[in-house]
Parts: sequence; structure tokens; C-alpha cells
Amino acid sequence: MGSSSIYEVQIGTSHFWGGNEYCRYREITELIDDIERVQGLGFTVIQMMPQQPYPSYNVHDYAAISTSYGDEEQLAELVRVAHARGMRVILDALLHGVLDNESMDMAIEGIKEGPLASRLDEETGDSFGRSSPLWWCI
Repeated sequence: MGSSSIYEVQIGTSHFWGGNEYCRYREITELIDDIERVQGLGFTVIQMMPQQPYPSYNVHDYAAISTSYGDEEQLAELVRVAHARGMRVILDALLHGVLDNESMDMAIEGIKEGPLASRLDEETGDSFGRSSPLWWCI
């Protein structure tokens, strides 16, 4: 088998501090509709991130495929379309960090009361822009 190029993707919306959110594909059907473009960029594998219903990289039910990716038929359709194009699909699995609501509430309060709490509302810059010192990492 040759080399692979992985396109990591999230289905759904992640919510962050200050009302910020990220959503490339609201539903799995939007990814299916975009797969030609993704392949055209040179990607050969699609890695599906687990949906993150909490404000960090946590899941609440490993068996809930329909909660994370859409209904099972939509996920199967993505796999069929990808395979027809010679692409593969990986489902990301978190093997740590599963928290219940009580733990999440404690973590959020710890952040709000922590030493950097005053910085939570600060504007963030473009961490990956060419003027950033982090650019060389990309």
C-alpha cells in the first residue's frame, strides 16, 4: 500500500468561549457533496472526528454513531461514495477524556476561576497566519 493523505473532518458544530463556534460540515451529507473537492485536493483518507457536545475534546457515548455522525445510512453512504473513489474512511475514537456533566461543570468553573480567567475574553489572532511564529510548524 502506498502513502495516504488524511483529511480530518468534524461533522456538526463545536462551541467555544465567547460565542465562537466552528462548523465546516453541519451534516454528513454536506461532506458527501464535497468529497470530489476533497479528493481533488489530494486527500485519500477521510478521518471523522467524534462530535464534541462539550466545550473540549470529549464524547459522552462511544456507541452513539447517530449522535456523532448522523444516521447510520448517511454514514454508510459516505463510506460507499469514498470507496467508489478509491478513498477510505476512519472513525476517530477517543480512549480518554470521557466526562459526565458534573465533571464538565467542575472543569468549566475551574477555568472561570483559574489564573488565566481574565484572558478568556481577549481577542485571539490568526495563529497560523504567515506573520505568526507558529507558521513554521505547519
